[in-house]
Amino acid sequence: MLVPERKIAYDTLVMALGSTSNDFNTPGVKEHCIFLDNPHQARRFHQEMLNLFLKYSANLGANGKVNIAIVGGGATGVELSAELHNAVKQLHSYGYKGLTNDALNVTLVEAGERICLRYRRVSPALRIMN
Repeated sequence: MLVPERKIAYDTLVMALGSTSNDFNTPGVKEHCIFLDNPHQARRFHQEMLNLFLKYSANLGANGKVNIAIVGGGATGVELSAELHNAVKQLHSYGYKGLTNDALNVTLVEAGERICLRYRRVSPALRIMN
């Protein structure tokens, strides 16, 4: 059923497009990257992220920063980069003050001309990132 265009309020937007990761046979990717194609991989990433935050709290972070690189400027990569900063805010609400968004360095790597290339209409916030 096709419905007219309208605004829908939400707290968190999940765009599940059914894609899978492709490493393009890039050396080192299989050994050093975590793909997000299934729930097991998502849980592994979550655990790695928490471990990074704890290491930072114990002053083990490189140059006082937590550095996370996301390869792929599609829907998943863009959403994840935003949600990482949101996770820091949520940790603060639970009393964890060891990490701030200023100390979180998220690098989004995209081989194409711009992020979210598949979408004709992107929000102004995404245009700023381009």
